[in-house]
Amino acid sequence: NGHADAVQALLDAGANMEAKDHSGWTTLMLAVDNGHAEAVQVLLDAGADKDAKNKAERTALMLGAENGEVEALTVLLYAGPCPDLEARSESGKTALIYAANNGHDDAVEVLLAKGADKEAKDNNGQTALMLAADNGEVEALKVLIAAKADNEARGKSGRTALIYAADNGHADAVKALLGAGANMETG
Repeated sequence: NGHADAVQALLDAGANMEAKDHSGWTTLMLAVDNGHAEAVQVLLDAGADKDAKNKAERTALMLGAENGEVEALTVLLYAGPCPDLEARSESGKTALIYAANNGHDDAVEVLLAKGADKEAKDNNGQTALMLAADNGEVEALKVLIAAKADNEARGKSGRTALIYAADNGHADAVKALLGAGANMETG
């Protein structure tokens, strides 16, 4: 619940911060997932494993990105060595893909600034740009366009970001992609 002082007291008493719950979540994962930046810092100062994975192969970075917990993500990214930006979940998603899929443009910006691969593809061959377009997440889409994400990349289905946006009736996403030079003649 973000009680950094209680976390510190437990650590001082010898608590195992790498212990996992029944889903494989560590204390760091819970702190990042819930946006408790101060608790994240306490755990990182104590040496918490930034790249630990839960049973779904998800890291603290992925969990925070999915929820748009930018303050906690920033602590995680900049306190000591950077976590693995390209770690993959069971579905092949990276932290950037999770952030874009859920429309967290500020998390997308933070991850791109740290060097996340904007062309990474999940198990369906979808990039962050494709998923932002598919879900009509225009602000995240614009951040990826500004970062020069490939708007002609195709997923396993053969679809581009423009096709995903148009198929789902996301007019603002279609306009943003066309404005970025997406080819409407490919199909």
